[in-house]
Amino acid sequence: MANLQQRRSQNVKGDFYVDSTCIDCDTCRWMAPEVFEHAEGQSAVHHQPTGEKERLHPLQALLACPTASIGTVEKRTDIKATQLSFPIPVANNVHHCGYHAEASFGAASYFIQRPEGNILVDYA
Repeated sequence: MANLQQRRSQNVKGDFYVDSTCIDCDTCRWMAPEVFEHAEGQSAVHHQPTGEKERLHPLQALLACPTASIGTVEKRTDIKATQLSFPIPVANNVHHCGYHAEASFGAASYFIQRPEGNILVDYA
């Protein structure tokens, strides 16, 4: 769980933040580039989302972060709905599973649904 006392100074003010435990794996930046950016060797929030529609991707990134370095100042009441949004459809029966592991430096897993048998791909 992200620690507000370790909030990076590179974050813009607001609800979402990245703390200093970030390992710079890039997960949040490709999941929600409209909110997260690279800043001095780690990720940081460069735009605070407004409205429920803009919050989905950064909340998915919060859940997928392998080090739990993303947090919100306000207690989230919509986290269960965000959990249920996984796996995230990518294209033609391909889904991003989310939930990255620190041991794999944030490698992404994908589920491919096929009539002849499903495939789980762990991409590092």
